[in-house]
Amino acid sequence: MNFQVPQFIEVENKIFGPLSFPQFIFVVGGLAVAFLLYVLLPLYIALVPMAIAIAGGLGLAFYKLNNRSLIYVIQSMLKYYLGSKLYIWQKGSTAQPRSKPVVAQAAIDLPKISESRLDQLSWSLDVKEHIN
Repeated sequence: MNFQVPQFIEVENKIFGPLSFPQFIFVVGGLAVAFLLYVLLPLYIALVPMAIAIAGGLGLAFYKLNNRSLIYVIQSMLKYYLGSKLYIWQKGSTAQPRSKPVVAQAAIDLPKISESRLDQLSWSLDVKEHIN
């Protein structure tokens, strides 16, 4: 039995001429903001914000950074800067080496831990995040 495999699933459908729906919304949104600035402000004051609004709409619609749309880059940037972060301090190699290695003797016999359990514990300590 033959099955058809969908291809080109990453290509967005063109709805409004050569523009996809999100591109159309970004372009129309930038032009709408520029028009509102033109109506509400005197022309000599509104020129720079109008240019910024149009450039922002065109940038969101067409500019790609690392083959990703600009809106996803901005979304990822905001999520990173506003989200919680986990900082792990690791001792660097800047410390002076000691002349004699210090070996700590355990006064208590520690139970043996299997390698898989040790890996699980290590992983849980590495990825544990602070939960509010």
